[in-house]
Amino acid sequence: MAFEQAKQDLEAKGLGERILVLDQSSATVQAAADALGCEPRQIAKTMSFLVQDEPILVVMAGDA
Repeated sequence: MAFEQAKQDLEAKGLGERILVLDQSSATVQAAADALGCEPRQIAKTMSFLVQDEPILVVMAGDA
């Protein structure tokens, strides 16, 4: 889903204020932690896999 569509969906549900657009990169756990002023363990990172043609998402702590 494109960012704009996700943003529209969240705004329609009254959750638009939860969207953060960062001026700094968040491409890595450390960069995201630096941009948000928190510890890497407080960042959730997501890994995605395709298993037997089914998408699987695994969400884990940034320092894992």
